[in-house]
Amino acid sequence: MNSTVFDVIVIGAGLGGIRCSQELLKNNLKVCMVTSKEFCSGASFYPGTWGLGMIGPKDEKDKKDLLENINRVGCNLSNPQLSSILVDSVNNEIDLLIEQGINLKKSVDKDGVVPCFDSNKRRWFGFDFKSAKEVFSNMLDNESFTLISKTKVIDIYNKGKSSKGVLIENKDKSIDLIKSKSIVIASGGYTSLFKHNFSLELDSPIVQYLANKIGCELINLEFVQFIPAYIKPMYKTIFNERVFKYINLKDKDGNDILENIDDIDTIMDERSTYGPFTTRLRSSIVDKTLFKYYQKDNNSACFEYPKNIDSINDTLIYNYFKWISESKKDINDKIHIVPFAHACNGGLKIDEKACTTVDGIFACGEVTGGVHGADRIGGLSTCNALVFGAIAGRSASEYCRSNNFEDFNINSNYSAEYNLDDYNKFKNAISEIREVLYTEVSILRSEKSIKNAKNKINRLKVSISNIKLSISDKSMLDSYINFSLILLDAMIKQDKSIGCHCRID
Repeated sequence: MNSTVFDVIVIGAGLGGIRCSQELLKNNLKVCMVTSKEFCSGASFYPGTWGLGMIGPKDEKDKKDLLENINRVGCNLSNPQLSSILVDSVNNEIDLLIEQGINLKKSVDKDGVVPCFDSNKRRWFGFDFKSAKEVFSNMLDNESFTLISKTKVIDIYNKGKSSKGVLIENKDKSIDLIKSKSIVIASGGYTSLFKHNFSLELDSPIVQYLANKIGCELINLEFVQFIPAYIKPMYKTIFNERVFKYINLKDKDGNDILENIDDIDTIMDERSTYGPFTTRLRSSIVDKTLFKYYQKDNNSACFEYPKNIDSINDTLIYNYFKWISESKKDINDKIHIVPFAHACNGGLKIDEKACTTVDGIFACGEVTGGVHGADRIGGLSTCNALVFGAIAGRSASEYCRSNNFEDFNINSNYSAEYNLDDYNKFKNAISEIREVLYTEVSILRSEKSIKNAKNKINRLKVSISNIKLSISDKSMLDSYINFSLILLDAMIKQDKSIGCHCRID
């Protein structure tokens, strides 16, 4: 097993990790970025949508209003200090993207866009994947930057103030230990725990669990956002909520699944103003009905787009159908949708300097919790990654200047018996966990369903306790089982419906 030493290890190659690395390289640090995919990946570059929205305050007066709305939408469960930093810094980060040459889409309305869950128009830009990749790829030519792609993080070590390490499995299945003074975790959320999800990290351990094992505290885990998306055709393509008021959701026999709901036109108008499910609004009944229909016979409701849907004068509809057309996606057939696990508002607890509760380990982006609260205003997830990615980079730079690396050793014996039967049990266990969490505790939760999920996972934990796996598969299975139980405990403690956490009891 090889061992290499860097100043900072960055886990994740999305916007948070990239923005962090820019700051680290500016400070002449030796950086190693580890990703299970490629450079420019994760939710920041998700291929199933036209792009990412970013919002900011229009002026100084608007900062106060935006901050008040963040707290309102987050049900006062966001960290006010973190939210304030986000509002104060986001416009500078958006401007920096433009200065670097990244092409940002602009609003059709010169006054801006009213973001999802917000109440006023904000400065709005659409993040462009292609030009961003071209600009960010310049980083790969920096001699101080090492990219290790298509690899899995299977453990994290904290051996002292400036003695950190990340154990990885490379694409050739070899095991390496990377050492550093500091670590920045920017690995995204944990939506991969649910059957229908947008995660691109489907074959790796849950990094939040690895960090939690060494003392990083967790916060707001129960606030997982679900959003309607295509189950067929074009599985995992995000649905545009703006068109809710132009369609009729039908069952497999062509019956309207919402026909018994009073004042349905008003409700669909409201539902078209936001993407993720929330308990705060009356139109939550749309998502609840959609999911109950899926639960009933494992089927999905469907609809057909009306003709000329792409001609509606709406920034988000225009950009969505322009992307649909350019991607050559077929929307002429019936579209089947169900709620997908979309984003996590909870995760690793950080402070205003992006420090976790473990000295020398920092975090940014969706892997963290506390910035948003129980619900999140649309466009702020991308902004969160940029703002706190930059802060994490600056904080880790300061940490490295103040500390000298101290070497350490770990047990390097990773031999394990391995056979096809045990591997199949492992794959089946991962599938079962995703099925259990999606069916029992996705958008509809109760004490009964949460306990039912815990019982199923605990039984699974016992049944597979003796199987022999590679260290990578064992790490993934342990993280899925144990982090699921931590997540379920957070759900059961939150005994009232709040934000995206819905307790039907």
